[in-house]
Amino acid sequence: MRRIQYDAVLCDLNLKTGGVSGQETAERIVSAQGRKPAVVFMTGDLAEPDAARVEGERRWRLQKPFRIADALAVLIEVFSASKETLVK
Repeated sequence: MRRIQYDAVLCDLNLKTGGVSGQETAERIVSAQGRKPAVVFMTGDLAEPDAARVEGERRWRLQKPFRIADALAVLIEVFSASKETLVK
């Protein structure tokens, strides 16, 4: 079975599926990837920036409600970041 590699993952920070939070879901996705994807957390809460981190790496946030233009701006920032920032 071929594994799919992702460049970026958009994840709801407050996702609660099967007792697993959005933070834990993102950590599982990142740890399962050979090349670590950028994680963009989406949240409607006033979460502290440190709450949107996985394994101490930089993570991006989208504050809900957001416009498509906001999401595109974050993705442009993600893909403009250096490889050292995205891949450890």
